[in-house]
Amino acid sequence: MKLDESSRGPALRKLMKSRLGRLFEWPKPDVEKTVGPYEPDIFDFFDKERALLEEHFHTLLAGLSDENIDVLADPRTPNSNRLKIQWNSVHCSDISKLKRAEPPWYAGGFGVANYRADFRYWSQMPEFTLNEALLLSLGIEPKHFSDDEIEKLQSEMERGANLWKPMEYLLARRKQMARQFPTYGRGRKISPLELFAWIEQVKLDVHPEFNSKYLTARPQKAPELETVRLDHREKTSMLQLIVTMAVGGYGYEPGKPRSQTPKEIENDAAELGIEVSAETVRKYLRSSESQISADWRSPKS
Repeated sequence: MKLDESSRGPALRKLMKSRLGRLFEWPKPDVEKTVGPYEPDIFDFFDKERALLEEHFHTLLAGLSDENIDVLADPRTPNSNRLKIQWNSVHCSDISKLKRAEPPWYAGGFGVANYRADFRYWSQMPEFTLNEALLLSLGIEPKHFSDDEIEKLQSEMERGANLWKPMEYLLARRKQMARQFPTYGRGRKISPLELFAWIEQVKLDVHPEFNSKYLTARPQKAPELETVRLDHREKTSMLQLIVTMAVGGYGYEPGKPRSQTPKEIENDAAELGIEVSAETVRKYLRSSESQISADWRSPKS
């Protein structure tokens, strides 16, 4: 059976996904520097190893005939088929090893957008459990770690298990907070006043957006950039300059969800002695996208 490109391509993707599972086109977390350990290279290293294994499968499939591809992709082909047995045995140990080595979302740091706390919501809470206060101080939405999960991690560490650095950091902070706010069962709650008073007293490094509307006043971190009032024309010109330099100089692709441009600009600014976070850069880049014509298309697309 002869497969044209429109049918061979999907068949190859189906076969790749059937063997690699979640490793196929693995979405590398986009992590920003916030609180605690920051090692985004962990994700880069794993993705490099994953891409290498994926390339091996691409090469193997490229050498198969259309007839063989059709046999392997056909769900009616029995598992006893010799070709299917051979296909299912290729790189089995490599796949298993890589799946075991897959880093969890927090391995490179806590600043992953999909796990970011809803600070506006939590700022309206009149009290926090110990673990809510712990996770919010690190910028994590509490629903992503149950009390039982944290207790399990604590037990594993006490038994000598090797944990990712961010988890060691989280558990060390939990120990600090548990001593400051001794719990009497899981019903114990901490008021924002006592929590933030302690944070200020010991100068605890917490996520800059963690705050509470129940505080009469809390010293704010100095803004990263001096606030400058611009008229509409000046603001428009500034945004046009930003998007022009980002697209032309950094290859920024407007609308791309995991662009590395903000991090690149943060690093270049640091070399000039300018302190500006990738999150701030991303905010201005998103604002500047409104200056691009709706029918403009990136040459990369």
